[in-house]
Amino acid sequence: MEHSIEELIISLRKKDWKERRTAVEALGEIGGEKAVKILINVFRDDHWKVRREAIRSLVKIGEPALEPLIDVLKTDISLKMRENAAKALGLLKDSRAVEVLIEALKDEEEDLRDKAAEALGEIGDRRAVEHLEITLTDPHWFVRKSAAEALMKIENKDIRDYTW
Repeated sequence: MEHSIEELIISLRKKDWKERRTAVEALGEIGGEKAVKILINVFRDDHWKVRREAIRSLVKIGEPALEPLIDVLKTDISLKMRENAAKALGLLKDSRAVEVLIEALKDEEEDLRDKAAEALGEIGDRRAVEHLEITLTDPHWFVRKSAAEALMKIENKDIRDYTW
């Protein structure tokens, strides 16, 4: 198994994004802690389809990806890394990520606030409701929209029930 991971790492250095995406998909099948670390670093890839596949693979791996993704969201300096971590955490639908996603709603980067609101909607934990309601006053319309959509999912309400 170690040998196959090493081959996949080599494939991740190829110019062809399709080869990289295939390697990412295979890492998701292999799973484990080493695959999680590699997949998180794939968030830096230049091609969006490769990054999207890394998110899918991390979600497939599940539990072992949770804490590393939370750590990326809390500490990484790259906006792209944190956005992808938020997206993956939402798709994992694990309520242990709620607190760090609530904190991300206060980030200075509007794109991260947007991804955090979306992720909180995916998780559906009621602890996020008050924070999402505050986010309805965000200066950026797309963040407000994501917060409203998240609230609709959590509270099972119509978007017209919110003033934003």
